Amino acid sequence: MDRGIPDWQQKLTCNSATDYQGGSGILQFSVHDGDKLTLRTLTTLAITTSDNIAYNMLRNFVGQGSIASYMQSLGGRTVFPNGQNLSTARDMATYIQAALDSANTSANGRRLLDDMANGIYNEGIPLQIPAGVTVAHKEGFVWGSPGDVGVVFGSRPFIVTVLSRDVADPDQGFANIAAITRMMYDYQENLAGN
Repeated sequence: MDRGIPDWQQKLTCNSATDYQGGSGILQFSVHDGDKLTLRTLTTLAITTSDNIAYNMLRNFVGQGSIASYMQSLGGRTVFPNGQNLSTARDMATYIQAALDSANTSANGRRLLDDMANGIYNEGIPLQIPAGVTVAHKEGFVWGSPGDVGVVFGSRPFIVTVLSRDVADPDQGFANIAAITRMMYDYQENLAGN
């Protein structure tokens, strides 16, 4: 997670022609051409609020090819196929494991997990998990497909990756993710004797 990262206080300049995207995030309502934002601010917003403009600014700075190479170096197999923003549950679990491994040795890895544990969207994995149990996750909704990936830090921590496709009711899709996660949580807690 630390490879090639410049100074977190380095500022990027917003260019609406290449960075603007509606949907999730607060920057669409507050940032203007020429505004400068730090890498730390952009990464935090991309994770905690799913800010599309923050993600686009970061992607344009780093380069999609560099992102793809990094994802492949972690073990990703389905990385931007035909230029599309698609992945697999296996690859997403691989990235979560890499984040966990990084958190064991790096302040940046710990910051990533902290951001993931403090996002504003919590309709999937954490919804049915008891209060007090930390859940570091990132949920998304792309092309009618709710998804959520993360780790539940119960008595026996476990990685959860649930992706969907062509879901008629997104709210039900996230409710299904929550129910699946609760079944996994109960199973792990039973194994732990709780």
